[in-house]
Amino acid sequence: MGMPDDDPFPRDAAAKAPDTGDDSGDTVSVPTPATLRSGRLLDEYLGGDGLGTVLAISGGRGCGKTHLAALLLRRWRERTGGPDHDAYAAAAEGGFLGLYKTAFLAAVTRGRLTACVRRYYAEIVADSLKHTGLPPEIAQRLREPGVDPQRFVARFHLAESTFLRELGGQLSKVTGSGEFGTAFMLLLRPEAGDQVWEWLRGGAPDQLLRDRRIDTRIATGALALEAIGALVRALGGRSRRFVLVLDDLEKVLPSGSSPSEETLEAFHGLLRMARDQGVFLVLSGRPEFLSLLDRQDAAHIERVEVDALSRDEVAAYIEARMARTRHGAGPGAGPGPFEPEIVDYMVALTGGNARDTIRLCRPCYRMSLPTGQVTRYMVREAVRECFETVPLATVRERVAEALQRLGRPFHTDHPVGPGTGAPRPDFWVPAGRGGLAVFLSESVLDATAARALGAAADAVREAVPGAGTLLLIGGFVAATVAPALDDAFGGPPLLVTPERFSAGLDETLRRAIGGLDHHGDPNAAVQTELRRLTAMQDSTQQYLELLGAQVEQLSIRLHREPSPESARGETARPLPAEAETLFTGALTGLRDFTGLDAVLGEMFGSAPSEAPIGMLPRLRNGEAARAAGLAKLVESVVLAFRDGVRDWHARLGAAPTAADLPRLRGLCRTYEDVLERTPIHQLSPLREAPSRGGPGDRGTRLRQSDVNGLLNDLGHQIRVTFEAAAARDG
Repeated sequence: MGMPDDDPFPRDAAAKAPDTGDDSGDTVSVPTPATLRSGRLLDEYLGGDGLGTVLAISGGRGCGKTHLAALLLRRWRERTGGPDHDAYAAAAEGGFLGLYKTAFLAAVTRGRLTACVRRYYAEIVADSLKHTGLPPEIAQRLREPGVDPQRFVARFHLAESTFLRELGGQLSKVTGSGEFGTAFMLLLRPEAGDQVWEWLRGGAPDQLLRDRRIDTRIATGALALEAIGALVRALGGRSRRFVLVLDDLEKVLPSGSSPSEETLEAFHGLLRMARDQGVFLVLSGRPEFLSLLDRQDAAHIERVEVDALSRDEVAAYIEARMARTRHGAGPGAGPGPFEPEIVDYMVALTGGNARDTIRLCRPCYRMSLPTGQVTRYMVREAVRECFETVPLATVRERVAEALQRLGRPFHTDHPVGPGTGAPRPDFWVPAGRGGLAVFLSESVLDATAARALGAAADAVREAVPGAGTLLLIGGFVAATVAPALDDAFGGPPLLVTPERFSAGLDETLRRAIGGLDHHGDPNAAVQTELRRLTAMQDSTQQYLELLGAQVEQLSIRLHREPSPESARGETARPLPAEAETLFTGALTGLRDFTGLDAVLGEMFGSAPSEAPIGMLPRLRNGEAARAAGLAKLVESVVLAFRDGVRDWHARLGAAPTAADLPRLRGLCRTYEDVLERTPIHQLSPLREAPSRGGPGDRGTRLRQSDVNGLLNDLGHQIRVTFEAAAARDG
């Protein structure tokens, strides 16, 4: 049955990231303690004394943090008339540098920043006209949006260099940085705009920028935070009013450690800047991100915790949604087919989790159309439809693949203990003096199903004292039974989702089995590690084959046609020595950093050394094995880029001209786009492996930042090399 036009519930319950456009009007929000307090803080900011506000919003998965951020931005835009003075950026992997490059700059955009700089320029020019005798309306027109002050200056033959100098000085004062002030001013100069934006995106400053004392490269989390602060201060303008939302901040935390002291200091510098410069800064994420705020100067931060929705709040949400249909014309018209008992049941299942509760409403409404009534059966069917998105057969395959990657032998449907009534977990993994029993289950919605799973776990531990148990749920766990399952299995189950299932599964299995190994026979543990190493080498080979297929696609993208020389079976004309040196330097630096080729060569050389001793045990760690595959992928990307440039160069037959450069620039952009999406920072697990000279020369090898610089700069340096050649010969 198709959905009616008046279906009131959203197709996707996940909160949408706020954008810079107008709100669609489809958002429904109900008052909660978190929304009310956050709204009051924004109102106080709008009517305040010019000081900024830092608001930290925390809460668990799906509780409504992003929804609250969107609500604040919508309220701000209603009061200020548009999105010109706000930005939203959601963190992803890659720390603060990744947040800045992939999310913050995407929200700011080059066009938006350039328009902002033009407004500063227009104000300077307009102010200069006060005593010139020109009619006041001309100066006033310069202050209107959309007017190009550069054309005005050119038309009336005004002193452009003087105005630009004043603009650079004013921007330096506003941003608190001479580098950023000068760079922003250069955005208005046609010959410098591209270079400035590349520098803001993290590229190395070229000669034009270095000549103007812009020589710092934005290549660390600390520098990225400084850049965010400078951009926000510029965008805030003379009004000193700006709303910045940084969401999903738990993702900027490095795995297993804290951010560097330099990064933490820069982060708190951003907080101080927000307060001093009149910025409403919203920091949002799961509770673990609050560790970033553990400093003395964080005492002025306002904190809001987003809790689960109450029964009354869920009912109010449903009523507000139903009011948009034929069931009612306004709030208070009733919940339609959702009777109070059904609302209670939904809240009991979800524990009031906003995302999960809202997600159930749409299928429940659809199923109620023939009868006009939502039943408990419909709610349970909605749970299966929404949350059982990975079939148990697929889960079983993924578990087997994960155990193979970890190099662990296992049994399926294997009796644990003697007798015909012995428990049969889905997987039995021998480990230590016993093993790990892995149980798979679909959604667990009631106490009966939870008790059955708990009894099976107890039976395994009774049959094999000290055995471990692990539960994987291919669906949903009702909040009412979750504590019982946690007790029965010694921790929460792993919920299977399509997004990040494999990575979470590997880590969960590794920890569960590793804990059992450490309590077993030491000799057996050594044998287990050797078996695991052998299996992981096989798994790494499969991983490399997958990456190889991706690199092949990259090669096709970089050079879709063979060069004329290749078609004739001839050797391509070599690149100029300077370009070849750049490629060789990047490849040599990468190989020197990882030490992988050197160690592998010594493994199979005529005079084996002790170097492999340091590498082999590290490969049993999945992170190091993936880093080895990543190293080969990055190397193949550089080689594919070099082949593409060689093919382009071979077709020329002579030195490049300006007309030949667009194709080269396209190749460089392709390389930079691919590299930007390649997590080269994850090569670090290979850093400690001995290089060709053994442990003694480890200190001479490149650092991660050095390798990042070589790889990130390569596209820019190749482009500059050939552009210079074209200029010389042109």
